[in-house]
Amino acid sequence: MVVKITHWKKKIGDHIRENEKLVSCETNKVQIELNADTDGILVFRAEKNRELIQGDIFAIVADKYVDLEEFTF
Repeated sequence: MVVKITHWKKKIGDHIRENEKLVSCETNKVQIELNADTDGILVFRAEKNRELIQGDIFAIVADKYVDLEEFTF
């Protein structure tokens, strides 16, 4: 299944709570919302309109803000 990111509800650097809505996606004309699975700070998010498949990283929530320049996906 392929989903496309349609709208981010949080910005990088925002504090996130477990189960808080992070992003809206669309698949087969159906809108779905994905929630955070932990508390923390949003340090990475995939760009809007990106298509994702199972296993893709679309967001990283860390316990503190980190520099991701050297991080590779």
